[in-house]
Amino acid sequence: MPIYNISYSTQNTYSALSKESVLEFLVSPTKNDTQEVLESSFEINPDTPSYVSKNVFGFESIRFRLKNQPEKIEFKYNAIVDKKEINPFNFLPIPYEEEMAIIHSDSFGIDHFPFLSFDKYTRIPADYSCPVMQEGESVYDFLKRINQFVNTQLTYDSSITDAYRKLETTLLDRKGVCQDYAHFMLAILRVNKIPARYVSGYLNQGDSIIGAGAIHAWVQAKIPGVGWIGFDPTNNLLEDFHYIKISHGVDISDCPALKGVIKGTGENYTSYNVSVKEQIKEVNQ
Repeated sequence: MPIYNISYSTQNTYSALSKESVLEFLVSPTKNDTQEVLESSFEINPDTPSYVSKNVFGFESIRFRLKNQPEKIEFKYNAIVDKKEINPFNFLPIPYEEEMAIIHSDSFGIDHFPFLSFDKYTRIPADYSCPVMQEGESVYDFLKRINQFVNTQLTYDSSITDAYRKLETTLLDRKGVCQDYAHFMLAILRVNKIPARYVSGYLNQGDSIIGAGAIHAWVQAKIPGVGWIGFDPTNNLLEDFHYIKISHGVDISDCPALKGVIKGTGENYTSYNVSVKEQIKEVNQ
């Protein structure tokens, strides 16, 4: 099983001192059936009391408050995560007729209502021709098709710094970052009554992988009779053991790495760095 050393660090600089600030970091890998957090630690500079809280979906964030805020705040987080070597293709789908009966049932829609809803991040413009499932096409085959479709429809542009862009803007520009790819795929799947959730996490770095040097975003879709399966439209890949999950939600508004409230005037500037390194296993001969 691969073991990853993960580090996240950020530096917030303020042009004017403020009276008070409350910051919250959602950067801790979650514990689930595919990953285990072996160690974790964090540092705050200047040193200040902090506590861990859970959001509405049960994911842990680190929160702290600073009075008489300094010009610079630094936050560093480190973790060691053990991942199972999962094969995303290793499952048996149920027959097509059963899939369709479940997807179009009232109970399925009610149970997954949050992940079938639309907002400014996932609402398809009225004049956009949205792809739809074809007769006889399985949910899994449709998901793979849309994963590839979204990947080809947008151009990755790292110069885009607004992670909270409306889907309408993304489709107009035909470019974006991983959050935009994820929101686009979420929108198409929800139009087709497939529950889909936004996922944030870390990605094992590689030369051909986009988004590995930052908090990454991808999609998990609910396949009837199978469960939640992850898709990364930014790279046209399926989620495997290279993906380390932090949290999921309806869209990015549920999964920001950093959010907070600052009482004061002036501008603030944020820089951060993410590193994911696989541990080298020693072999005794």
